[in-house]
Amino acid sequence: MNDERYRIVNLPLASSQLRAILDAAAVRGRLQEVVEAGEWMHSELERNPMEFGESRDFKIASQLYIRVGFVASLFVLFGVYETRKVVFVLKMGWKG
Repeated sequence: MNDERYRIVNLPLASSQLRAILDAAAVRGRLQEVVEAGEWMHSELERNPMEFGESRDFKIASQLYIRVGFVASLFVLFGVYETRKVVFVLKMGWKG
């Protein structure tokens, strides 16, 4: 495994979705479960995003790999800019 970390950039939509997920999880008494899943997801995105989840698309012009990953009831749609070691979090969701 490569020790080089990827930089993670949350797009505004993904940031607001994450806040809503955390708020909803807290109301339902499932905050700890969601936080743990989110931490594991963040770790995967930071260390090996090209192995996490499933491939969905490749944008040739921008050299951006689009992938979707799942941890427990959380999902994340993300793009990987491999040459610059950057992950863009595009969308998040929770089936809670």
